[in-house]
Amino acid sequence: MAARIRETTYYANIGVADLNGNLVCSAVPLSGRVNVADRSYFWRAVTTADFAVGEYLVDRVTGKGAINFGYPVLDAQGHVTGVVYAALDLAWLNDFAANADLPPGSTITVLDRKGTILARFPDPDRWVGKTEPEAPIVAAIVKGGEGTADAPGLDAVPRLFGFVPLRTGPGETALFLSVGIPRAAALVEATHHLIRNALLVTLFGALALLAAWAGGSHFLFDPVNRLIMAAERLGRGELTVRSGLPHDAGEFGRLASTFDRMATALEGREAQLEQAREAERQEREHAERRLRHTQALHAIDQAITGSLDLRLTLAVVLDQVVAELHADAADVLLVDPHSQELYYSAGRGFRGNTIMAYRLRFGEGDAGRAVLDRRTVTVADLTKAADFVRRHLVEEEGFVTAFVTPLIAKGQVAGVLEIFQRRPFQPTAEWLEFLETLGGQAAVAIDNAALFQGLQRANLDLTLAYDTTLEGWSKALDLRDKETEGHTQRVTELTVRLARGVGLREEEIVHLRRGALLHDIGMMGISESILLKPGPLTDEEWGIMKKHPVYAFELLAPVAHLRPALDIPYSHHEKWDGTGYPRGLRGNQIPLAARVFAVADVWDALRSDRPYRAAWPQERALDYIREQAGRHFDPAIVEVFLRLVEHPAQD
Repeated sequence: MAARIRETTYYANIGVADLNGNLVCSAVPLSGRVNVADRSYFWRAVTTADFAVGEYLVDRVTGKGAINFGYPVLDAQGHVTGVVYAALDLAWLNDFAANADLPPGSTITVLDRKGTILARFPDPDRWVGKTEPEAPIVAAIVKGGEGTADAPGLDAVPRLFGFVPLRTGPGETALFLSVGIPRAAALVEATHHLIRNALLVTLFGALALLAAWAGGSHFLFDPVNRLIMAAERLGRGELTVRSGLPHDAGEFGRLASTFDRMATALEGREAQLEQAREAERQEREHAERRLRHTQALHAIDQAITGSLDLRLTLAVVLDQVVAELHADAADVLLVDPHSQELYYSAGRGFRGNTIMAYRLRFGEGDAGRAVLDRRTVTVADLTKAADFVRRHLVEEEGFVTAFVTPLIAKGQVAGVLEIFQRRPFQPTAEWLEFLETLGGQAAVAIDNAALFQGLQRANLDLTLAYDTTLEGWSKALDLRDKETEGHTQRVTELTVRLARGVGLREEEIVHLRRGALLHDIGMMGISESILLKPGPLTDEEWGIMKKHPVYAFELLAPVAHLRPALDIPYSHHEKWDGTGYPRGLRGNQIPLAARVFAVADVWDALRSDRPYRAAWPQERALDYIREQAGRHFDPAIVEVFLRLVEHPAQD
């Protein structure tokens, strides 16, 4: 017996008592006479002739808190002649619980049928020996049967409890083992692992107690060991493991049945969780894919609204097509409305330039068929497609699969978007839907570019018409006065050159040129008797003549297109020193365009023949221009003008 004690970790003592309860031998040496006749395990074993379990007590031999097991010693006739007892040292449960894989705040409790706490982790000193039959969780446990409960613990902390009874015979329950996990821990992601561990700890405890009951009975060790090994494998995550024991009415049969049901439930729960995780993963991937698609469409929208250059927009479209549809190559073929052909416009992922050389008639090949049918065409195997006219392209690029979707905007086919794969590819409905969505965006980009090009052409035609009309007006004005014929064209050209010299922008020069052409448009309001008078004008006639800038303003101001060109017709007779007309502006009050024109206008007049004088030589005219700087002219503009005339090569 002493050797047996040394071999085990959970027995405090093993001994034999006669029918009177006197210990006749003990693994732990006796210091005197010891009688156990009053112990429940002893008289149960004697009266039932069967295995019996006692309540919590302090062992009279060892002085340790323990649970005693009694097993009857029978003679040949089956009469009880004595009782073999084993004192189970409950202290080992503390080590067992401390090493369990449970979250903080968990509890392990062993109760007897009266609700007395036989073992407790943590705080064994506080709880062991107390009887708590009225506590809700204790009442739930001692009702019998294995199960779980969500209830406050002995310390009032809400927990999820798992418990099993330990039966010594039909209908007789000796002990109860429970494990409680804090309710908060059940909310974390690894809930199923915690529940599994709780149930495993409960089962391990039950198995350990059964192994202790087995004592020296060899026939009990094999099923216990099989159950323990199965539980350990289950604890390692082998959810398909089963006990392998028959589900009979015995203790091991019931325990095996409980174990197998628990393992089956865990396996099913794990399968459900795996399905849920897979569904969540697929949903997350779907959401991420939708987000990328939305971002791709947003990038294309930005390209469409931010640039009217079709090449740039199609480049963005194809970048998104290749990235989001995982295409090996993609291109856009545009419609030539005159030849009714498709021609290459932009592409991505091609190894060579063969694609650029093809022009396909409507109905020719898969691209031409997509135009006529106005639907997406799929070619699963290009190597077997007899009607694929670009055979050389397929062989050169190694393409296997192709998808062609027409680009339709406002009911008109503007081209096609082609996708090529160098491997077999089976698209999903979502993939095809996004392909057609990208095709729609490309069609919008093409339509916008076409509209812009049309507007540009119309605007250019309108601008040319305006300018041609203005030039016609200026020539008509020159025809009224033969003496100044050609003056308007010459002064306009000189004004434009001088404007560039002083740094005016080209968009400003456009209006300046129109103003120069119309600088004398106000003369239409002056009668020919004054305009063509051969002699000097009277003061009254000069007063009328000086009104022609005002007439120009009144004539041109209602025309919105010509309003930016008013500075020269209205202000070209103003002078730097304020002595000009019609408003007497001075210095920078005079519009810059008018200041530039004034120098060019006087220069051309001085250098041209008039009936009343010959043209001035260049030097004399230059001297006059210099002399009038700060009086008639802006000095800064005069400086630029002199450089322009004296160094024409630098112009």
